[in-house]
Amino acid sequence: MKRVFHNHARLVLLTIAGMISILLFASHSFAQCELTHKIIDLSLIIILIMGAWYIGNDLTSLYELSRSDSLTGLDNRSRFQDRLSEAILRSRRNQTELFLLVIDVDHFKDINDTCGHSAGDKTLKRLAKIMQRNLRNDDLLARIGGEEFTVILTECDFDESIRVAERLREQVEKTAFNGYDVTISVGIANLQEGDDHDRLFNRADEALYHAKEKRNSVYVSRDYQIEQVFNNLVSN
Repeated sequence: MKRVFHNHARLVLLTIAGMISILLFASHSFAQCELTHKIIDLSLIIILIMGAWYIGNDLTSLYELSRSDSLTGLDNRSRFQDRLSEAILRSRRNQTELFLLVIDVDHFKDINDTCGHSAGDKTLKRLAKIMQRNLRNDDLLARIGGEEFTVILTECDFDESIRVAERLREQVEKTAFNGYDVTISVGIANLQEGDDHDRLFNRADEALYHAKEKRNSVYVSRDYQIEQVFNNLVSN
């Protein structure tokens, strides 16, 4: 629909440009015609307004595309960084909890090497959909590079953040892929006093590092201590 609208806009602009060309040519023969000059002035104003709108709309679209992951359609690293900074400011202002999940696909290189990069891409796209279906409406999911994803959780506590992480892990584990198993590892950290964007991310990433050593698991950075979430202790 948007493309059709843009095509119509181009047609209108070309039509007006053609009209102006004809009128400019005619103005040489009817230089004294006041109506001709008024029509030309009006046409120029219209084409300038439409041209500015069209260019501005295209620039907005390009900006949005530059902040989205082309494979999954999720937010990319740039938008994630901006949204995390905004979430930290809101959390400080409203004195609410904020949690960050950093997620990595286990043995993803093996999928690429064994099944090909096309299978790897399909896996990432499917994982993005699985995680989106199992997150709350306000949770912010992003793909920040390769096989790594993040989720910004607001308005929740430690127990809820663990339930969300475990739900994602469980849903991925029990999903049937094309001839191969896929699991994820998750690191969780909460916003602490004095944290900025980087410190919060680094603590979640450190928890992920421990989770990756075991695979298909969730680890939490709680009060600067790393601990594993045991599946039998987490229930919905």
